[in-house]
Amino acid sequence: PLDPTNNMPLSNPNALATNSLPSARQTAPLPTERVPSTIPKGGAADDTATWTYPSPQMFYNALARKGKLGDTKEEDMESVVALHNNMNEGTWKKVLEWEA
Repeated sequence: PLDPTNNMPLSNPNALATNSLPSARQTAPLPTERVPSTIPKGGAADDTATWTYPSPQMFYNALARKGKLGDTKEEDMESVVALHNNMNEGTWKKVLEWEA
């Protein structure tokens, strides 16, 4: 089922915990801390609610789940996530400029 406030799958505490565990192919631990975004969650009951970016572990697990690990190295994941987050924040800034 989808969360009607953001059209994302409803949170499952067990899935979140599983998504923060090391992947079967993983050889090194990854951080599980998440970083808040400045991008608002549309339709949220709290109009100050923002998205939270995935941790490096969550990002790695998503790549593994989708069969997209390729030659991905665990030691690169913090940089990959930082680039992902920066790209999203920069894109959001451009959207706000365009809509102004």
